Amino acid sequence: MKASFIEKTCEIKTKHTTFPIRFHAPAWAKGFKCGPGTCGLCCIVQRPEKVPNGFLEVFPKLICGRYNPEKKRCKKHLVRRFGCRVFPTIFGIEEGTIVTSMMLGCPATNSNVEIDPRVLVRALSDPYILRAIVEMDILYKEAKTNELWKEADRFWVDLSDKVGTFFNRKKSFPFVSEIKDLVFGAVDDYLEIPKLKREHSEPPPWSKLVFNVARGYIATRFESCRAYYIKIRGQETTIISTDSQLQDRRETKIKTPEGPPNLELDDGARDLFSDYVSLMFKRPFLSLAATCLELGPRYVPMYLSELLVGSLVSLEIGAAIISSRDELTRVDRDTMREIISFSEPVVLNQFEMLSLRVIPMEYILKNPVFRGRF
Repeated sequence: MKASFIEKTCEIKTKHTTFPIRFHAPAWAKGFKCGPGTCGLCCIVQRPEKVPNGFLEVFPKLICGRYNPEKKRCKKHLVRRFGCRVFPTIFGIEEGTIVTSMMLGCPATNSNVEIDPRVLVRALSDPYILRAIVEMDILYKEAKTNELWKEADRFWVDLSDKVGTFFNRKKSFPFVSEIKDLVFGAVDDYLEIPKLKREHSEPPPWSKLVFNVARGYIATRFESCRAYYIKIRGQETTIISTDSQLQDRRETKIKTPEGPPNLELDDGARDLFSDYVSLMFKRPFLSLAATCLELGPRYVPMYLSELLVGSLVSLEIGAAIISSRDELTRVDRDTMREIISFSEPVVLNQFEMLSLRVIPMEYILKNPVFRGRF
C-alpha cells in the first residue's frame, strides 16, 4: 500500500536513562501546534473520570467541570489527570524505543508546519507519562519471553502485507466483514489452528456497534473543525455540533444506520485511507498487546488482530453516520478526514488503558526491578 509519511527521531534523557523516540505521521497531518486556551474542544468532547461534572448548554451535555469555556482552558492545567496530560499523544515502547503518533482527531494535527521534536520531548518527559513508559518497557520485554508472544512482531509484519494487499484491491465501503475474516484467518494460520477447531465469536449486532462507538468526536477537516455529540435513540440519531467558539450550534436528525454503508472513495479519499491504514501498523500496537497480556492468557497475535479490527470497525461506523448526515454516496478527501477523526477516539481509548496501570512512584523507587531505569 503506497503511503507518504513523516518520521522524526529524537530522544528523552532522564537522570538514569535515555529513551530514543520514533514519531510517525501521514504527510497530511505532520504537524502539531496546541496550547492551553487555543481550542479546548477535547475538554468538551471527552470527560475524565473522577473529576467534577460541568454542563454545556450549547450541546447540551456534561463536560469536565475543570474546563473554563470562556478561556478555553483547564482550570487545573498544571495538575491535570494522566489522560489529559498525554492527549493527543499515542505512545508505546518497543525494543527500548518509544513509538508514538498523534491522535488525528485533534485539530492541532492540521498544522502545516512539521512537528518540532521538542514538542515530543516535552510531552513525554512528564513524570506521569515517564512512569507509564518505564512500566511498558518492562512489560514488553517480559511479554517477548512469554510463550504467548508467539513471535508477534513477525506476525504483525506479515499481517501488514496481507492487509495492504487487500486494501489495494478494495476501494470502497463496506469492508469490515471481509477484513475481519482475513485478519482472524491470518491468526489461525499463523498459530496453525486446524480449520475444524477454529472458533470466532460472532460480532455484536450492527445497531449495538453503532451505539457503542458513536459518542462524541472532534470533526477535523483540513480547513475547519467542530465538536460533535451523537445521541442514538432506537431508529433516530441526533447529531449536535458546535464550533470552537461555542457559538454556532447545529442539530441534525437522521435515521440510525441499519447496516454498513455503500460508498465509493474518490482519489483523494483513497490516498488518505491508504495512509491511515498504513499508520495503524506503524503505531505501537505491539507494546499495547504486550500490556494486554497481563489481562488474560491469550496469544499476543490474537490481541493484535482484535485491536486492529476494532479500529477499522469504527471507521466503517463513522462512514455510515457521516454519509447519512450529508446524504453521500461518494466520499471525498475532506469527508475521509472527518471519518478518520470519528474513529480516532476508539484508538485512543485502547491506549488509555495505560492510565489505569501506572505504577506508583514509591513502588518504582523501592523495587529493584525498576532501579536504574527511571
